[in-house]
Amino acid sequence: MDLTLRTETGVLNCRTAALIMKEGYILLHKNLKDDYWVLPGGRIKLHENSAAALEREIFEELHIRGKSEKLVLLSENFFEYDGQRFHEYGFYYEFRCDELIVCEEGFKGYEDDHLIYQWHKIESISELTLFPEGLSDILPLSNFKHEIK
Repeated sequence: MDLTLRTETGVLNCRTAALIMKEGYILLHKNLKDDYWVLPGGRIKLHENSAAALEREIFEELHIRGKSEKLVLLSENFFEYDGQRFHEYGFYYEFRCDELIVCEEGFKGYEDDHLIYQWHKIESISELTLFPEGLSDILPLSNFKHEIK
């Protein structure tokens, strides 16, 4: 069961996401109907820690194995989506997965056909609409040690 609580006044959500970097790029994804990008990841399940949840989510979405490494950001985010108010806690990890290859074209994952994944140059990240708000302020990720080799 996902750590998502729906109430009459809104949704409480717990999400985990990956900072996947390679060759000066970062991997982002978005719903085809949206005009903004987020880091790949998903919801944490009850009794599942956020690092394990991220490894599970990346495998479900991209069919690759990876490792959640250092927790680099914990965020509390308030937003509205599809007419519902959200209160979200986000866990953001440096994530190592050697199987991914940087390519210019977007690609679809395996779990949802409405999501598109795309590599973006870290130096140009400020030109995108990226959520949660403030995430692009910590990019470029020069303070983070891991880049896929």
